[in-house]
Amino acid sequence: MPQKKKTTAGKVRWVGRYRDRQGKEHSKTFDTQREAKAWEAEQQRAMRRGEWVDPSTHKITVSEALERWASRPGLRESSRAAYATVAANLGPIADVPLAELRRRDTDDWATMLIKGRPWRGGQTVSEGTAQRWVHVVSAAVSLAVDDGLIARNPIKAPRVKASRSVSRSQIPTSAQVAAIVERLEAGGAEYMERGTLRTQGPRPDIADMVRTAVGTGMRISELCGLRVQDVDFLRRVVRVEQQAAPAGDGLLPLKTRASRREIAVADDLLEVLDRWCAGQPMGERVFRRAGGHPIGRVGAGAALRITTGFLGLPVTFHSLRHYYASLLIDSGVSVAGVRAAMGHESASMTLSVYVHLWPGAEDQTRAAISGAVSRAGFLRDRGEDSGGRFYVSAG
Repeated sequence: MPQKKKTTAGKVRWVGRYRDRQGKEHSKTFDTQREAKAWEAEQQRAMRRGEWVDPSTHKITVSEALERWASRPGLRESSRAAYATVAANLGPIADVPLAELRRRDTDDWATMLIKGRPWRGGQTVSEGTAQRWVHVVSAAVSLAVDDGLIARNPIKAPRVKASRSVSRSQIPTSAQVAAIVERLEAGGAEYMERGTLRTQGPRPDIADMVRTAVGTGMRISELCGLRVQDVDFLRRVVRVEQQAAPAGDGLLPLKTRASRREIAVADDLLEVLDRWCAGQPMGERVFRRAGGHPIGRVGAGAALRITTGFLGLPVTFHSLRHYYASLLIDSGVSVAGVRAAMGHESASMTLSVYVHLWPGAEDQTRAAISGAVSRAGFLRDRGEDSGGRFYVSAG
């Protein structure tokens, strides 16, 4: 029962008290006995339902919860790096206490990721990336629930509509790719950096990375992790066996078994790769900066963005991967062949991404019956009678 007490000023206050399952006493002061009694009953009810949370843990923030999630033992370094990327992009929800987090907060955050991140100069991420990041935060919050830090996870499921499907309009044309390569080699792309107009110098290294991307469909992490020993000039294949770390010069295992693959390459690309591999140690990274250090994922992406931004083309290394896939599909490569070359886990994943690029049933029907009518002689004679009506003579 609440206890009555007087303040030094003589005002009557009511103190509600209860003990948790560990015997620790908790108290809170109210203006009325009714409020104190209701609070005691609420806490007792929460303990009976298993929903009670120690008030001392209510101040843990989203950022701290994600840090706990990322520090679990047994995680791969690539997973820790991915979680670090999410942590760096929490934006307005980073310092929100979990006890105050609402689903609307993460919905608004996901929308901000897609439409433009103020903390990253308005840069956007894809809907799929935003959805994955919300899932990561949700998993971190669920861990906090399991540990008794909060009562429930308000993030039931991301309300971000994500579609993997790629349309033709999202894939750069051959002319656009050529323009990007030409500008990278020549330099001259202008960009703003901290309020100062700068000009990008020639980047033949990034130009050759673009050429390799369109000739192999490799991910940016795989391109940056490519070693001299991974290029088999005799068999004319490139082996994908590891990926570059998100930061630094380290290498990490590939994310899935399907990502480990051999890609058949054309002779013109082998000429490009030979420029970088000739005379180099087998363990050396193929694409290197002037000082010999490997070109990193962040640096390569930034250099390409400067050029594509200057040209007004929304093209990334991932766009070039889609370009490569479209070339395979347009050349009649089967779903299984595209899946293997792209390193997808399943044919269903390949179809979900590129379903709109394969000829549809209507196109196949037209191709199958093309010329059938004329070959049968049905339209041997056609004209217009005196009444203005069309007629067809079967002959």
